[in-house]
Amino acid sequence: MTATAPAVAEVEAISLGELYDKLQRRDIFLLVMAMDEPRFEKAHIEGSTSWDSLQTTLDRTDRDAEIIVYCTGPDCAASKLRAAALVARGFTNVRRFAGGLTEWNQAGLPIVEWAPAA
Repeated sequence: MTATAPAVAEVEAISLGELYDKLQRRDIFLLVMAMDEPRFEKAHIEGSTSWDSLQTTLDRTDRDAEIIVYCTGPDCAASKLRAAALVARGFTNVRRFAGGLTEWNQAGLPIVEWAPAA
């Protein structure tokens, strides 16, 4: 019998307001942009880490730690896939911010953007 990847429906959603509040309170959780390091460096929510950077710490991360995954926007499948991959690895408190950078930016919230040296 082969194991199947968990359905995205198994991953609880988090709203923009709830994520914003958690960041303002400085709650302890991992905020992960589902994209690779080059895309992360281009733009991300402050306080987050890239999927690539997360890979080096996952083995040392408590399986009950809260992990919130986001992507570029609601149509980006990367956050769905990354959230499912985390659940498949045994993480029990994975959530997904489906609105991603698009919703965050539309709400007027700051995004860390790469600026080339002049």
